[in-house]
Amino acid sequence: MIVISDTGPITNLLQIERLNLLKELFQKIVIPTGVFAELSHIPAQRLALEELDWVEVKDILRSLVKPLIGFRKTLLPSFLDLWADSKKLNVFLE
Repeated sequence: MIVISDTGPITNLLQIERLNLLKELFQKIVIPTGVFAELSHIPAQRLALEELDWVEVKDILRSLVKPLIGFRKTLLPSFLDLWADSKKLNVFLE
């Protein structure tokens, strides 16, 4: 399982030197770039995270928006056509 983490759990586990618990629970941890920026204010945290091959820093917002753009270009027009047709049918049936 892959999990996306916020700052709190990572900071707390780093402080007690138990970040490895996340690896035991999950295959991979994805940290949004904003979270990594927050964690990087403390150099020891940044270095600890950079050494781990099971932690990935990723621009989550871009990853979420990209499929939506594809949806808008492909499925959304079809959905709108279907919706418009259903409205025409409702008017016809009334």
